[in-house]
Amino acid sequence: TAGVLAVAMNAASTGTKVQLGAEAYLLAENGAENALIRMTRDINYPGETINLQNGNVAVSVSGTTDKIIISRATVSNFVREITITASYNINGELVVTSWKESN
Repeated sequence: TAGVLAVAMNAASTGTKVQLGAEAYLLAENGAENALIRMTRDINYPGETINLQNGNVAVSVSGTTDKIIISRATVSNFVREITITASYNINGELVVTSWKESN
């Protein structure tokens, strides 16, 4: 009986870990999308930190010609990071050339 309980508790813990990791990933994605929207409105957008009930997202923007956007989300002890490379074309439109999970 103790063995079954330990397996059930471990499965529940794993489910929670998967859920927290997924929440962190979604926050990182949302932070990245928010950064792109803000950059279309303000070419000097430097990034920001957004504190939410279930975690936080820190977005940074660096670079001159090629912009590197890093959106790092933390939920509990779970961290997920999205890195985007983008640049403004001759018409002033923001063009994404790379979008990947960094960790």
